[in-house]
Amino acid sequence: MIAGPARLRHGTVASFDEAAGLGTLIEDPTTPTHPEGTDRTQSALISPALDSSNVPIRSDALVVGFHCAAIADGSRTICVGERVVFRLRAGNHGSWEAIDIVSVQR
Repeated sequence: MIAGPARLRHGTVASFDEAAGLGTLIEDPTTPTHPEGTDRTQSALISPALDSSNVPIRSDALVVGFHCAAIADGSRTICVGERVVFRLRAGNHGSWEAIDIVSVQR
């Protein structure tokens, strides 16, 4: 289980499909580690590949999906590569999704 889903997390937008309104965030390695005994990978999509900006994704990186309605400013659009803060909530099918997404580059 991922510890502290309500805590503020830092990440980067890895992908965003404006037509579908769906995207993914990668949690930054600077986000504090999870307490002993928790699993960062449970219920999260893990990819050792490259993100859409050809940046390597760490094998232990938490990658979570989001819907454009989760973007806090109401714009329903966000740029790939943009640094953000967000929170997690339980999503469908036992996964986590990002909510309250706020850009930190503005």
